[in-house]
Amino acid sequence: MEFSFLFPLPAKIELNISEGEKIKEGDILGHYLSEKKISLNLAQKLGLPTKKVGQALTISLGNGVKEGDLLAEKKSLWGSSVKIYSPVGGKAFSFDQERGILTLVSPAKKVAVRAPINGKIEKVEKEGLVIKTEGTIFPLCWAKGKIVFGPLKKYTGSLANLSIEDRGKILLFTEIINLSLIKKSEALKIKGLISAKKSDDFPTFLTLAQLKNSDDEERIISQENQKAVLDPKNKVLGIVNF
Repeated sequence: MEFSFLFPLPAKIELNISEGEKIKEGDILGHYLSEKKISLNLAQKLGLPTKKVGQALTISLGNGVKEGDLLAEKKSLWGSSVKIYSPVGGKAFSFDQERGILTLVSPAKKVAVRAPINGKIEKVEKEGLVIKTEGTIFPLCWAKGKIVFGPLKKYTGSLANLSIEDRGKILLFTEIINLSLIKKSEALKIKGLISAKKSDDFPTFLTLAQLKNSDDEERIISQENQKAVLDPKNKVLGIVNF
């Protein structure tokens, strides 16, 4: 059967596709400019009270800096000093006087956004792309987090069985999801966790979900390694066979 989902897009992206186009996983949908912010705790690095850090700055906000430029210096009465140099090239973006933190912004880089799965662009909206694909959907009774995509894998065994090979996957558990499991999954950058049993709502950036029908568990397992869409907003797990 066909199902659709909203694929969120970064702000100010320049798309190179339009409604009605077919896409394949990995196709470039567009590009956007990304800036990286780096915060330096100068109060801590210089060993100064936060109110005195501003006096130690050797650069002006808004000005460009090169890697290795002197950012701040604490001088002593005995001639010695503590100097802080810029770890990157970019611009002096802001300074928090209350905390003594200087923020640098690296030059914007062009980043490609790629199609998460095979499908068709059904609609282009302000929030993102509505992508239609083919597959099997399974309802969820509970879900939290952002929409994620990845190969589906059944998890069996102990916590020690989770490894770097599970990075980027959506894992289906036959038992409840506990805090230890979540913490290790966060470290391994696993995409999402699903269980057929009720689990506690732990604070995490992972996407968590519970199947509505426990009978679906075996049907899902039979499609292990297929690309899946875990969509908390619509409370569905979609397994793609496009």
